Amino acid sequence: MWPFKKTYPSSLSKIQIDLFGAINDGKVKAILPMINKYNVVVKSEFEKWAKVPIDIRGNEKWEKWYMNGIIGLADVYKQCGFNDYFDLLMGDGNKNPIATWEKLLAEANIALNENKPGVALVLLKPIVEEMKILRGSAVDKYLPICHGMIGAAYLKMGNIEGSLEETKMALEGCIHNDDKEGIEIYANSLKAIK
Repeated sequence: MWPFKKTYPSSLSKIQIDLFGAINDGKVKAILPMINKYNVVVKSEFEKWAKVPIDIRGNEKWEKWYMNGIIGLADVYKQCGFNDYFDLLMGDGNKNPIATWEKLLAEANIALNENKPGVALVLLKPIVEEMKILRGSAVDKYLPICHGMIGAAYLKMGNIEGSLEETKMALEGCIHNDDKEGIEIYANSLKAIK
């Protein structure tokens, strides 16, 4: 056993550490009893918890841990039939960048399937520009997908060099995220393009 106690950011309460820690550690069996135990506190604090504390922002390790914890907690409640916390995190679909990205990615995918790569590029490039100034798990997830789709659009347009460059960026993002499925997809795509 490790002889030192793990140090957490000072803004976190013991309840957040317990709940988010169990979610991040994949201790599924421990989560439900904790939710029952802490339900009153979660109910009164969740809206405040939905905002990443200042001392965690910009710290990639803790920011990811925090976001996984808060989203995982909302998801557990959603699976139990209580959607309010998940809806709070998702916010108004018109103001939520993640919901907007998902919508634009779906539209770009349709454009690619309809052999309209130019339309796909018009939809995807602004997302990539927006993501360049942001960070977090959503950017980690969607940025490689955007690069992969831009690579596919360039390939349909006959721009092999652009396709290779974008697909390499997609692969690098998946490697950074340890996304094994994405790594396989983009590694195979690179072989097919060459």
